[in-house]
Amino acid sequence: MPEHKRRSHGRLDTLIGYCETAQCRRQVLLGYFGESASPCGNCDNCLGQAPRADGSAEARLILSAVAQTGERFGAAHVIDVLLGHETEKVLVRGHQRLASFGTGAAHKRPAWLSLIRQLVAGGS
Repeated sequence: MPEHKRRSHGRLDTLIGYCETAQCRRQVLLGYFGESASPCGNCDNCLGQAPRADGSAEARLILSAVAQTGERFGAAHVIDVLLGHETEKVLVRGHQRLASFGTGAAHKRPAWLSLIRQLVAGGS
């Protein structure tokens, strides 16, 4: 049962990432199935209808935290590190001493989760 729940949450995160992506939706969808395509020119993202913001600084913070924690933790732990939350998991592993600890305090957890999903959906 726990394995089924983990896979279901993974699929849900993938779906939410698809909804939040700034890339061509056709490219993302086909990429999920291992196919490649050029931008469709017809979806809301290709037509420039979706609002966009430069998240490159935040992406660097996320990738830095992922690298500093050893590239083996999920989004929740990485976000805890970024937010500077001294959870048991963070303290046991000494992640409160990382350079990225607390560097993301300017954003709330849902914003970081959205950014991580967008990075994953974008193949970063």
